[in-house]
Amino acid sequence: MTIPPLGQTGRLVPLEEDAPRNLKFRKLLSSFYSAGRVRERMPELRRLARESVDSVISEGACDLVTALTLRVPGVVTMRDLGLPDDRWFEIDSLVHQALLAAPHDLAGARDHAQRITMALVEELDVRREYGTDTTDRSLFPLLLAGRVDGEPVSDEDILSMLYLILLGIDPVSSLTATALLHLEEHPSLRARLIADPALIPRAADEFLRWMSPVQGTARTVAEHVELGGRTLRAGERVFVSWASANRDEAVFADPDTVDLDRDISGHLAFGAGSHYCLGASLVRALFTVMLEEVLTRIPDYRVSDRGAVTWFPDITSFYGVTSLPVRFTPRSG
Repeated sequence: MTIPPLGQTGRLVPLEEDAPRNLKFRKLLSSFYSAGRVRERMPELRRLARESVDSVISEGACDLVTALTLRVPGVVTMRDLGLPDDRWFEIDSLVHQALLAAPHDLAGARDHAQRITMALVEELDVRREYGTDTTDRSLFPLLLAGRVDGEPVSDEDILSMLYLILLGIDPVSSLTATALLHLEEHPSLRARLIADPALIPRAADEFLRWMSPVQGTARTVAEHVELGGRTLRAGERVFVSWASANRDEAVFADPDTVDLDRDISGHLAFGAGSHYCLGASLVRALFTVMLEEVLTRIPDYRVSDRGAVTWFPDITSFYGVTSLPVRFTPRSG
């Protein structure tokens, strides 16, 4: 999915598999991230968001990224991977280091990626040795029992799928943090969402279109083809820019503006077709509960130091706010 590829687990499944094979792997994961299961998890997601705000609400100041928007999807992902909640920061830090090192230090990026993979290998070995039971709510029972073409899923493919799930933490965080920054800068839009929280799920999709937290993906050309007057040769790596598509003036009027009343059904922030993001329902749910928690409990938040607001570097495929220091009226938890 990157240029150049990190090579952490070989070919990344299912994103670097073509149909119909990729659909067989997607089928393994689809029930775990279905809209119905996400609805069942809403109390858990809301509780995590509330606990995160509770931890800072009496102080009247925090970095909303580390306190909330990164922590909540980080903990949820640890639970999905069967890892302890308190490892979310350690594991996500390794993901950051791999992503940010890749453009200028490929060996270092691969080292960080391998360290992540080893943490997953250790957990896989434990589950295989001691088995799983009905209380295990992680992906391991599903993947260990799974079959593709009648054969057990290989360890390499299991690790590949788990690694890809880890890459979902930061896009959820940066989507939510960037939306919170935009709302702070546009008081009338913030007031509208406070007055009508039912608009927040719609806001999720408009912010997804507007900012595209994952800017695109890399694909490998399967055969020579002419596209846009250029020849793409088999084996070449190309970058497919969802961010560009989501700002296409031919599809979205005034595309640089956040407009909650527009038709957003055509946005491509989750990709499309057989590679559409399996976690789309979970992303929307996490955004919704975190935004609701902030707008309900600390609605007067304001950026405390604009110079300390940080973003992913433009050279990465991720986009959005990575640090958002704010102040607000202190309240009891």
